[in-house]
Amino acid sequence: MNTLKKLAPVAMLSLIMLSMFSDSVSAVSLADCCLNYSKHRLPRKYISGYVEQKSNEICEIDAVIFYTIGRRAVCADPDQQWVKRALKFLSKILKKMSQD
Repeated sequence: MNTLKKLAPVAMLSLIMLSMFSDSVSAVSLADCCLNYSKHRLPRKYISGYVEQKSNEICEIDAVIFYTIGRRAVCADPDQQWVKRALKFLSKILKKMSQD
């Protein structure tokens, strides 16, 4: 059982890192940008990774793009409390994993 507890964070980090690196460089056209935000909160247990979208010449709005376990992309408003809490949660997981 202890082995499973130790492997779960490693798997989570792998998913987060994979989605961050593979998708962060692909937003090169308007079709890859979030144009609006999801109206519903995404439960943390379904989040496998995220990418931050910054408004610039290509994308018009700042957004956090969460990736779910089912490989769905969900655009979220970075100013919403639930988004900030989810990012803080993911940050704690990464920090804890780097200390192990």
